[in-house]
Amino acid sequence: MARFELTDKFFEDEVREGFYIPSAVKKAWGAELQVLNDVDRVCNELGIRYFATWGTFLGAVRHGGFVPWDDDLDICMLRDDYIRFINEGVKLLPGGYEVYNHNNKADHTKFVANIVAKARICFEPEHLEKFHGFPYIAAIDLFILDYISPDENEHELIRAKSKLALKISDEIMEGKLSDDELKERLGLLEEKTGITVPSGLDRNGIRQFIDIKVEELFAYYAGRKEKAEKLVQMMPCGIWDTDFYILPASYYASQENIPFEMGTIPVPIHYESAIQKHYKDYKTIYRGGGAHSYPFFDKMRSDLQEVLDFDLPEYRTDADELLERIQKRANKEDIGADSVSTYRSVVKECLVEMDRLNLKLNEAAGTVDTVNLCSDLQQTAIDLGTYMEAVKGEGYDIVSLLENYCEALYEFAQADGIKSKNAGLKNVNGLFEELRHKIMARKEVLFLPFKGEYWNSFETEYNRAVNDPDTDVCVVPIPYYYKDYKGQLYDMQYDPSKYPKDVKVTHYDDYDYVLRHPDTIYFQNPYDEWNEVTTVPPFFYSERLLEYTDELIYIPWFKTYDFTREDVKAYTDMRYYCTVPGVVNADKVILRSEIIKETYIGKLCDFMGEDTREIWEKKIKVNDDVEK
Repeated sequence: MARFELTDKFFEDEVREGFYIPSAVKKAWGAELQVLNDVDRVCNELGIRYFATWGTFLGAVRHGGFVPWDDDLDICMLRDDYIRFINEGVKLLPGGYEVYNHNNKADHTKFVANIVAKARICFEPEHLEKFHGFPYIAAIDLFILDYISPDENEHELIRAKSKLALKISDEIMEGKLSDDELKERLGLLEEKTGITVPSGLDRNGIRQFIDIKVEELFAYYAGRKEKAEKLVQMMPCGIWDTDFYILPASYYASQENIPFEMGTIPVPIHYESAIQKHYKDYKTIYRGGGAHSYPFFDKMRSDLQEVLDFDLPEYRTDADELLERIQKRANKEDIGADSVSTYRSVVKECLVEMDRLNLKLNEAAGTVDTVNLCSDLQQTAIDLGTYMEAVKGEGYDIVSLLENYCEALYEFAQADGIKSKNAGLKNVNGLFEELRHKIMARKEVLFLPFKGEYWNSFETEYNRAVNDPDTDVCVVPIPYYYKDYKGQLYDMQYDPSKYPKDVKVTHYDDYDYVLRHPDTIYFQNPYDEWNEVTTVPPFFYSERLLEYTDELIYIPWFKTYDFTREDVKAYTDMRYYCTVPGVVNADKVILRSEIIKETYIGKLCDFMGEDTREIWEKKIKVNDDVEK
C-alpha cells in the first residue's frame, strides 16, 4: 500500500547525490505521488496488485525515493490485474482522470498505459490544492507484465509474429507505400500472423489495430498463468531482447512495501534479484538516465506561453540592466545609507573631532589650555566608546583602547616637568594613532544564512573573517516562508538554535542594517521572489541588500557534483539557481571548483548574451579552501 503525506519541506529545493532538484520538479513529483495515491486506493479496493518498475523501482531500492535526476513515475501490473484495472478500476478513479492505451486513444503509440489526472493544463483552485500547486498534466506510466509460454518454440513464434506485425505497421506509418504495396503488406501480415486488418481504416487506424492485436498475442497466457513460470514486459523487452528482463513469475507472486519519499511503494517480493535483471550494477550511480525531455512539463509550459497574450512569470533581466547596475555600484549610487547617519560616519566624525582636539593639544602643550583640551578629548573618547558599545555590544575591544587613551590623557594632564609632559604627550599621540589606525582599518562582515543545516557553506569565509583581528563578524540567521500556489506566504521558518555552538548569532530584528552598514555581506539564498515554494522576506532580497553594503557576496548553500553543459539535465536545472537575482546582483560569487565556475559562466552567457562573459569571469571566483 502506498500512502504519501507530503510535508512542506518535501517541496523545498535540495541536492541529492550531488544533483540539484528544484522545487518546480518537486511539485511535479508531488503531483505524480498524488496520482499514485488515487491509483493505490482503487487497487486496494479491488485487490489489484501493482509494483514499482523501471526508474521508480531503481529509485525505491537505491535512493528510498525518486532517482534524483528522474522526473516520472512508473508502475507495472501483471496482465490479468491490468485488465481488471482497465475494466473496473478506471471507473473508481476520481473525476477528471483518464487512462490511455491502444484501445481508447487512436494516437497512443506506446505499449504502456498512461494514467492522467487531468488531460489539460489546469489552474482551477481545487485542482491546484490537490496536486500541490502543479498545473501541468500529471501522469504515471503503467507497464504490463505478461506470462511467457513454457514452450520456447511457441514463445519464439509469438515474438516473430509480433516483430513482423510491428515492422509492417512502421512501414505503413511512413506513408511511402503505394496502394498495391499496402495491399501486399496487409496480405503478408494476415498470412504470417493471422492478423486481418478491417478495410476502410486510415494509416492511424491500421497502426492502432495492429498494436492491439500484438498485445493480444502477448496476453495469450494471461489466463493460463498456472502453466507459466516466467514473466516479461512485452515492449521492448519481450519482443526485441530474448534475455533482458525475463523474470521468474515467483518474484511477482506478492508485494513488499519499501520506503519511497514520505511513504512506501510496493515492489516484487524478491526485489533485489528483480532489480538486478533491470540494472545489473544497480548500486553504481550513473547520472542522467532516460531519453525523454527533462523536465517533462517544460514543453507544456512553452505551449501554454504560445497561446497567451502575456508573459508567464519568470525572472528576466538583460545586459543593459546589468551594466547599469554595475555602474551604479561603482559610483555608489545604489547605497542608500549614504544619505543617512551610519555607524561608520558617526565614528568618522568623532575621529575628526579627536584629531582636531589632539592637534590643538600638541600646539598648546605646557599652556593653561592643556587640562581643558585633555578633558574635551576624554569626553569625546568616552562618548565614542559609549556609542561603540551601544552598536557593537559590551566588551568591544576598541573600547579598552579608548579607556587606555583616556588614562594617558589624565596622566599627561597631571604630569609635572617638561620631561614628564613630553613623555606623556608622546604616549597620548601614540595611542591616538593606534586608535585611528585600528578604527579606520576595522571592517564589519555580516553573514546571512537562512538554514542552520547549510551553515557549512559559509564556514571557510567565516573562519577567515573571525581570525582577522581587524574584522568584526556578525551572523544573522534570516527567516524564510513557504508559499502556496497563489504566492501567499505562510508558516515562517526560523531556528537560530541549529547553528554551531561556537557561532554567536544575532536576531535579525536586533541588527541595524542601515546604521551599521557592513563592509561585506555574505548571503546564500539567491532566489529573491522567484522560488516556487519558499521565499525570504523582501528586505533580504539581493537587490535590497545592495543598499546596505559596499560588497555583496553570494555563496551557494548547496554543493553539486562537477558537471558541464553536456550533462543536459543538470545544466537545465541551473535556471532555477544560477540565472536568478542573487547571482546576477551580487558583486562577487564564490564557487567551489573551476569546472562549476565555467559552467555558471556558460549558463549566464546563454541567459544574458555572450557579450557579458567578461563580467562573469571577473565576478565569479573559486575559493580553493572551500571544502570539496
